[in-house]
Amino acid sequence: MKKENSTNSNSDVEYEGFCIDLLDELKKKLQFEYHLELRDNFGDQQSDGTWSGIIGELTRKKAQLAVSTIIISPEREKAVDFTQPYYSLGFKIVMKKTDMENKVNTWGFLDPFEKTLWIAIISSSVIIGTVVWIYDRLSPYGYYGKVVQSAEVSSEEALAKNTLSVFHSFWAAVASYLEQTPDNLHPISQSGRATTLAWWFAISIFGATYTANLAAFLTINKYENPITNIEDLANQNKVKFGTARGQLATMLKEAKLPVYEKLWDFIERHGTLEKNHTAGIEKVRNTENYAFIWDSAVLEYDVQQEPCNTLTLIERPFGSINYGFALPRNSLYTHNFSVAMLELQQDGFLQRMKEKWFKSRSVCGAETQAAQEAAEEGGDQLQFSDLAGVFITLVVGVAAGLIVLSMELIYASYKDTQSKDGEAPNTLCAALWRRLHRTYMGFHDLHKRDEGEKQKEEDLAMSEGLLLPSALETQNI
Repeated sequence: MKKENSTNSNSDVEYEGFCIDLLDELKKKLQFEYHLELRDNFGDQQSDGTWSGIIGELTRKKAQLAVSTIIISPEREKAVDFTQPYYSLGFKIVMKKTDMENKVNTWGFLDPFEKTLWIAIISSSVIIGTVVWIYDRLSPYGYYGKVVQSAEVSSEEALAKNTLSVFHSFWAAVASYLEQTPDNLHPISQSGRATTLAWWFAISIFGATYTANLAAFLTINKYENPITNIEDLANQNKVKFGTARGQLATMLKEAKLPVYEKLWDFIERHGTLEKNHTAGIEKVRNTENYAFIWDSAVLEYDVQQEPCNTLTLIERPFGSINYGFALPRNSLYTHNFSVAMLELQQDGFLQRMKEKWFKSRSVCGAETQAAQEAAEEGGDQLQFSDLAGVFITLVVGVAAGLIVLSMELIYASYKDTQSKDGEAPNTLCAALWRRLHRTYMGFHDLHKRDEGEKQKEEDLAMSEGLLLPSALETQNI
């Protein structure tokens, strides 16, 4: 490209760019001088076998070296010599960004997780709620187990025995997602706490992963693209597409692959073979639902130019091409240029030039690059396998709770055998069986005691005149 401070005088024109930097470095290595003349096309092979453009000038020995993004092709190799490639790449598709901010996606908040993963998370909530409820029933230190397994129970403990009912256990598991679990619904047995700890850990992972992936989905959906690869482009009729005259057009025309044949047939029928790459980019910027296919390196540079953040690249390249400098057939300098090119590749010069001209020199800066990277990297639905380790942790937590529950029962049963009560069991097994039997039978004995205490209270009230028989009779009528 022409430098901004260059004048229009031919003697004063200066150029800059990737190829100019490379040419200057080769000049230092090989000790030569050069004079640049600008041409507007690489050249095509004519019906009589001759070449036009830059390639034609080389074949006619009017130029000694062609410096540009010249694609090394079999046809050109027959006409001229090429140096070792200085850039290897493929073809990509560029399109105008479609703003999807106004698109309604009612269930978009479910997109970060795949359906199987959602089912697994919901099922885990039910399972954890059930497990905590069971542990509370069986543990001699839980709300329920403390009441039904004890011979003596205070009124406060009796009232609290159903604190962790099935419903409350489920509610506590679900409320953990929003960190809103009431303190009185936390298990008080160590077995229940071990399981709940594993559940809280899983919840923190689920929440952090969901939030991060949702942000990626919101970014990628803002600039949603209906085309993801060359096959999508060939098999649809909503988006028109084209390319420019050059090696890609020749490849599509002569290739025998069905997808390439489809592409070329469309381009011929709709007349979308542009004069050059610049015309193609302008058409993309000014046309809705139009895609342009060209060299990936050139397109990566184009999307970084003003107006910013208006073009998007389909990141899956296709085909394989190499850029090289061209010389006349059987030139004495071809070998020297190729060796120098390999040396520049080995010492990292070519990579530094790529960084300089395709990233650091971006007009649009980080904004376009960040949006493009988000579209490339984000938006993949997480599957069950991606979070399988979290579910394994849950299983370990439930197993740890079961081990702690066993220890709680054994310890409480051992204390029963040491009791001085005349009805205390003599063996650990007998004590353990009695506790499990009391849990199974539930609160039957305590319920009877409650009924007896209630009757005593009514008798006492009647004797004190607080509840008259006539009033009872009136209520029964």
